[in-house]
Amino acid sequence: MLNKYYPTIGLEIHAELKTNTKMFCACKNNPDEEKPNVNICPVCMAHPGTLPVINKKAIENVIKVGLALGGEIADFTEFDRKNYFYPDIPKGYQISQYKFPIVSGGHLANFDITRVHLEEDTANNKHDRGDFSLIDFNRAGVPLMELVTEPHGFENAEDTAKGAMKFAKELQLILWYLGVSEANMEKGEMRMEPNVSVSTDPKKLGTKVEIKNINSFRSAERAIKYEIDRMIVLMEEGKGEEIVQETRGWDEGKQKTFSQRKKEGSADYRYFPDPDLPKLKLHEAFDLEKMKKELPELPEAKRVRYKNDFGIKDEDIEVYVNDPVLGVWFEEVAKILQKKDSIKILSNYIISDYLGLKKNNIIR
Repeated sequence: MLNKYYPTIGLEIHAELKTNTKMFCACKNNPDEEKPNVNICPVCMAHPGTLPVINKKAIENVIKVGLALGGEIADFTEFDRKNYFYPDIPKGYQISQYKFPIVSGGHLANFDITRVHLEEDTANNKHDRGDFSLIDFNRAGVPLMELVTEPHGFENAEDTAKGAMKFAKELQLILWYLGVSEANMEKGEMRMEPNVSVSTDPKKLGTKVEIKNINSFRSAERAIKYEIDRMIVLMEEGKGEEIVQETRGWDEGKQKTFSQRKKEGSADYRYFPDPDLPKLKLHEAFDLEKMKKELPELPEAKRVRYKNDFGIKDEDIEVYVNDPVLGVWFEEVAKILQKKDSIKILSNYIISDYLGLKKNNIIR
């Protein structure tokens, strides 16, 4: 390989928010509903003459995320219509945000964050019926947070994939700690869409490709590696012109990406402010200082505290950070023991013996 290749990745992550009702109507927001098309009404089914009403709790949840990420909470925000015609969009447009997102800026796990905005989720296409598809509208209109990062450069495909996974997993933890989303990737409650490019110049970005249809962290990591390697092969063969800006899917069976469609730009969606929804002044509607003070201890702060207070191994700390209930139990016993040497023995017992017995179903 004669040239040095510089991969760059930006992330778009969607997370369904935990609210009692949908984003713009009173239908139940229940991701575990198994019967199709029961949590629907004239509003989320886009019947003529119906009007949306904003879910305040969903906006509050996005503000919490913005505060946790160190972002700037907008004073003025509004909702826009994003126009496109797919079977899972009953209105022919999605209510989203364009120029005025709720959150701008922020930082997490080496990635700078561009924006965090709020929109409604689409319906769910079912392709398991042979030669035709059906649509379940239970998910249509569920509050959906979208986070977009700035592009971040890495040295190679391996580092790029690991860096992206570190960000996504840390964001998932924050959503759990804040209690705003279950963020279960396998259930589609959190969806990750990497935007990948490769360049021979570290100061320039290559042609961007967005990878969709990823339902696990492992699949996302493999898809990122595969796509970077695919681009490098094309560039090595002198076929750089074949790298086009497009949306590609991930085929789990074949372990490779495949072309889906040409990537749209913002002009293709014909955004305009939704005339049925009011403009919002968030600094008047919410006490941001109070919300910031009421944020729970976040994962990174917990890591630092556990290291300083208990002196236990980093691997043990990660277990407690990822399992807050286990972490509470550990802390309660650690307070009784007090001495760091005893606390280290306690942690070794929990991680090695207790969790081992639990894993083998010897204890519950």
